[in-house]
Amino acid sequence: AAANSFGVRIYNTALLLSGGKRLEIPTIDDRDIALGIVRITRGSHKTICFLTDHGEYDINNFEFHTHFEGSHSHSHDIQGMAVVQMEDHGLGRLRRALEKLGLAARPVSILASGQVPPDCSALVEANPRTRHTPKEAETLAAYLAAGGSLLMLVEPDIEIEPKLAEVLARAGIRIEDGVVVDPVEHYYTDDQMIAVTRYGRHPATAGLALSFFPGVRPLATVPAEGIEASVLFSSSAQSYVMATRRPVAPEAAPTERRAVPIAVAAEGRYGGDATKPFRAVVVGDADFASNSFFPYMSNADLVLAALAWLIHEEKAPTLTPPVEVLPTVTLTNHDVRTIFIATVIALPGAVALAGAG
Repeated sequence: AAANSFGVRIYNTALLLSGGKRLEIPTIDDRDIALGIVRITRGSHKTICFLTDHGEYDINNFEFHTHFEGSHSHSHDIQGMAVVQMEDHGLGRLRRALEKLGLAARPVSILASGQVPPDCSALVEANPRTRHTPKEAETLAAYLAAGGSLLMLVEPDIEIEPKLAEVLARAGIRIEDGVVVDPVEHYYTDDQMIAVTRYGRHPATAGLALSFFPGVRPLATVPAEGIEASVLFSSSAQSYVMATRRPVAPEAAPTERRAVPIAVAAEGRYGGDATKPFRAVVVGDADFASNSFFPYMSNADLVLAALAWLIHEEKAPTLTPPVEVLPTVTLTNHDVRTIFIATVIALPGAVALAGAG
């Protein structure tokens, strides 16, 4: 009778009512109900806008089905095989997570309009494949001067347009060339897949565990009047930067070892005529937020926390929407080496010594 009075027609449905708003959740899972509470009690409707002018990652792609085929036949007959197009990369999983948090996500273009839509609470530039135009750089500068929030994820193989570099420098951020190589802190055996376990003190990195970044370009902070720029996280002190513009012979490899910043956050008033303070986060990698790597370790927590800070919700309840993946145990190269020494060398050696004794 109670269900009928509220118009509920499905068993195991959680009904949430708040301030005249109504939300039905077709599950009694604790996390889904908690996410529903976050959505229905949200004070304002906010939209995360994703740029699409330069072949950036698509937010409307398949999140779980990783490929499709031109033919339904899975035969191994070479002459009858269809071309398989992989759909691993993209931001479909990130979009779904934002929607579960009650945030809207939509693609936008600024190339033709020359302005960022006014309803964008934050603007995301995820893996541009072509250079920006000076007009676009001016549009982004005007957006930051008006108090906008920008998340930029840039891969090592893209050349930064000089005007855009100037705009970012005025915001206290410099995107440098090259790819970071870390022989100590990396994922599995790939020393260009940087693993991060230590973070700077910032609302976007509070409580994060291990995260990893497949192919990272170096960043840096630069002095800018009225801007506070800080490094979110860096590679280890034994890392170095390898050039990407030309091949480097092994004997000519760089020898300078240092902790290389790979993510920078900045906030302040952009220019003397700024009306409101802006916020910006730049990461020297985009793949960590893609469908392929978003669910693993703290990658999802990092990108969602960065967006929460950008839309001024860093003090809101922190809850990561669940992402359906197979259970895994992820280890760094140091973890693998430690386990190998302990189980293959130390433990059998101790047994052998005990037997000899």
